[in-house]
Amino acid sequence: MYWPPTSGPRVKSPPDVGSRPADAWCGRPIRHQRQAELSRPAVTDMFFNAALLDWSTASQKWQQIADQLNQGSHVRIAGRDTDLSFSVAGRRWVVLDGKLNLPDGEIFTAPVNRTLQGHITFELPGVLSDRLMHNIRLAWDKGELVEASATTNASYLHQILATDAGARRVDEFGNGTKHIASVVDIADNQCARRPKSCIRSAQML
Repeated sequence: MYWPPTSGPRVKSPPDVGSRPADAWCGRPIRHQRQAELSRPAVTDMFFNAALLDWSTASQKWQQIADQLNQGSHVRIAGRDTDLSFSVAGRRWVVLDGKLNLPDGEIFTAPVNRTLQGHITFELPGVLSDRLMHNIRLAWDKGELVEASATTNASYLHQILATDAGARRVDEFGNGTKHIASVVDIADNQCARRPKSCIRSAQML
């Protein structure tokens, strides 16, 4: 399941990642195995369980959920050490259902940033540039990020958030549909180009 990256177009990356081939994602399952402290068979099963779905049925189910979400205008996330709310008025919920990427499975939208209020704690580690950031906690007050902490690699988290003027903004809120995922990966292609897109929350559907 691993093909060494080849030469190709490069993408702009966050701090300490450096320039890398656009197809470097091919090695991610192997890296995630080490980072999540899982066996290779477990990661292999996770990958194929997320990719080999009845995509037609799944797409219809997820679109029904998106249609319901499009009727609302406010999101509140409540849980252990988490109480975060924001407006999605005027936004549209979009389904990612395997047409552009595999594995896939997400229903997402964009928050109205000035309405972000509260805090969120991530129980799974964030991963970027092969660094694990455990117990990430982020807090906003009237749309401004006022707190960012982690129990490991906290200084690196702060470095990411200082990447550019928009790195402290939230570009996306996504409901993940892949219940088998065991590690929160913030090193996807979008995040390699725009770290501010990496601050997102995942929920079970």
